[in-house]
Amino acid sequence: MHEAIALSEALGHAATIAQPLTQLPWALQINGDAEAALRESDRALAREGEIVHPQFFGIAQAMRGWALSRIGRDEEGISELERAFAGEL
Repeated sequence: MHEAIALSEALGHAATIAQPLTQLPWALQINGDAEAALRESDRALAREGEIVHPQFFGIAQAMRGWALSRIGRDEEGISELERAFAGEL
């Protein structure tokens, strides 16, 4: 997935970048790696303003909420999940 992100960044096409950038946190969530999912969700969400594909970023925001809850930041995680569900999903 990291290679896909690097290749898509080299291409510079917004949808091509958004897809792997926002899917990586989901893959990490499936593997149960909350800390990595949080890190990669933050990385994806930091690019949200420059890549106008909100459907992708709702997934990253939801994965960020899951990760926050898994590492013990429950209230913050629930709030992030609510924003994700209200805004994008």
